[in-house]
Amino acid sequence: VLIGLSLAGGLVGTLYQARQARLERDRARAVAGFLTDLIRQADPFEARGATVTVREMLDGGAVRARTALGGQPEVQSAMLTLMGDVYANLGLYAQAEPLARDALSTRQRLFGPDSPESAESMETLAYIGFRTGNFPQADSLYREALAIRRRDPGSRALSSTLNIIGLMWAEQGRGAEAEPLYREALGLERNRVPADSAQLAAVLSDLATLQQQQRRFPEAITLGQEALALEQAIHGERYPNTASAMNAVAYTLHQAGRLDEAEPLYKRSLALRRSLFAPGHPHIASSEVRYGWLLMDLNRLPEADSLLAAGLVHLEAVLPADHWQTAAARGLLGLCRCQEGNIADGLPRMRSAFDTFHRTFGDRDPRTIQTAEAIASVYTAIGQPAAAAPFAAIVDAGNSR
Repeated sequence: VLIGLSLAGGLVGTLYQARQARLERDRARAVAGFLTDLIRQADPFEARGATVTVREMLDGGAVRARTALGGQPEVQSAMLTLMGDVYANLGLYAQAEPLARDALSTRQRLFGPDSPESAESMETLAYIGFRTGNFPQADSLYREALAIRRRDPGSRALSSTLNIIGLMWAEQGRGAEAEPLYREALGLERNRVPADSAQLAAVLSDLATLQQQQRRFPEAITLGQEALALEQAIHGERYPNTASAMNAVAYTLHQAGRLDEAEPLYKRSLALRRSLFAPGHPHIASSEVRYGWLLMDLNRLPEADSLLAAGLVHLEAVLPADHWQTAAARGLLGLCRCQEGNIADGLPRMRSAFDTFHRTFGDRDPRTIQTAEAIASVYTAIGQPAAAAPFAAIVDAGNSR
């Protein structure tokens, strides 16, 4: 009997392994076929002489994933998640969100709500919410994904999730909550064997940004320069992450008052991003706005106005009107216009930015306080102290805390 049970158990195990191998083979074939069909769109014999852009290939791939892969939900959900990530990285958030939602629903049904696959799709959807200013949705999804990631503390995904939540919280002005997550992620990456230099660089750069926000400039510069050196060693100069790390170091130097050191890095970062991304991409807009801000601080107002106006147009095209980054660009352009003497155009822009910051972050956030201070200064300069008073009161209250 024991021998029979042993043989039966061995047979079951063999059959199970064979079935798993067959499933993996079928999945691999499905993915290969899908990607082959996707790439074939660029073949001039298939495209009949038309030039096919990456965006057109991606749009076609989204349609094919929903139709050709309908009978293979595991592969379909993986492809939808991947394409959602790519759309989001292109700044095409409206196109990314339905793909990410469908992928998450499928993966929760197939693998369970607490599976790593579900966590991956949650993070894609959370990132879209984060970048479009839907912080409650993003926060909820990221927390759920983090709980799943913590079940596998050796996973590289854990430090990535900790880092992106830290980044989101820092952008919301929740630096005290963000820092422990960054420090935990940094500890994981410093101790990882073998090292994952790309993930370490990402954590270093984002922690540097937090230190800059808290005006701890020496540590921020050290961390940021280490991140930039790593990105350059891994990817070289012409790579999106290198440009981002360079832009971050430039911004830290700018805020530390080291304007002459910041300008060449801003200039290089903007040139890199313009060569790497399609016109109007949010990363290009970020560089335009930050470099424009520096030029305004250097009193090179016509150059500053041009860059700030371009950055604002690009951000308004991809982000909601009340998104804080759009408001920041609007407020900086308004301040530049006021300094150029165009108060009628500039002051309403500054007040609009203040309203967004105050509504989104409250009156204790540095963005709200700094904008209130700038508005109070403009009103004082044009001889309207009564109009300046409520904004000055917000500044005084903020400085007293």
